[in-house]
Amino acid sequence: MFGSLLTSNFPFSANRWISALERYYDKIVALEGQGDNNNYNGYHFQQPPAPNGLGIGNKNMLKLAQRMMKHYARNVMNNKDDPRMVLPATSGDIYVRRGNNILDATGLSLGVALTISTSLYLPVPHDRLFNFLRSGSNRNLWDILSIDSNIRDDVNIYSSRDPANSISLLIVESPARDKNVVEATKIYLQESYTDSVAMYVVYAPVDMDSVCYLLDNGKDGVDHVKIMPSGFAILPDVAVVIDGTSSGSHYLQPTQQENVVPSGGSILTISFQILDEKISSVDYLPPESVLIVRGLVCKTISLIKDALLK
Repeated sequence: MFGSLLTSNFPFSANRWISALERYYDKIVALEGQGDNNNYNGYHFQQPPAPNGLGIGNKNMLKLAQRMMKHYARNVMNNKDDPRMVLPATSGDIYVRRGNNILDATGLSLGVALTISTSLYLPVPHDRLFNFLRSGSNRNLWDILSIDSNIRDDVNIYSSRDPANSISLLIVESPARDKNVVEATKIYLQESYTDSVAMYVVYAPVDMDSVCYLLDNGKDGVDHVKIMPSGFAILPDVAVVIDGTSSGSHYLQPTQQENVVPSGGSILTISFQILDEKISSVDYLPPESVLIVRGLVCKTISLIKDALLK
């Protein structure tokens, strides 16, 4: 699946470093432009402006998003000292890695963190797939926990260079027992961005109390917010063209010229991190947890395909 991509020079260049620097600079510019704005689509937070014009709440969201991205990158990297279990599936192998035992404030075990990942090919342009997955209004089409719910985009911090690069809070609203009342049942922190190689949509559930504290006036609470990120990495499926002829794995001759061109499809890598409360040890994965993991991934893939291919 990744053969043509890896045998080209497409993923390996300093362009990714430059993209990371541009993305960080764009966030600073966006924050300076927003200043002390504290009215977020109907949710009002008393956000004191900092002396340089950056709202404390926005700065906290930026810090929390950076922490989320670091956790995500660490989770998806393979580690020889932390091997993965392979679960065969119709769409491709599903890899499961047992993480740390998560403890509550009193030291009691809440369960074990599981990181689940798989990759698949989709005959959909990568930019279309990216826009579909990053849009809050589409989340109820692929997220099992958000089906039949209304999704609102709040607290948006956009890049000054590219509005597709953004940090936002997604509010999942479900009807309460009183049909005239709408309740916020879940909140996701989400960052979506692109670089010279791929497109990413990374998100993590956060609780309402933490969000209100950070957006109102919390100065030292970012590191104490529990964060378990999941997300998507979207690569364009590319064809390596040598002297006008498409090729797979290859060695260039001195007189040959190489070009990397999109084939029109995408390679989607899905990574979920979940907390399994039934597991008390990182050394054992019970059969019922295996079934839950496989079902979560397969159902998500099916929903994405139904939304984009039918």
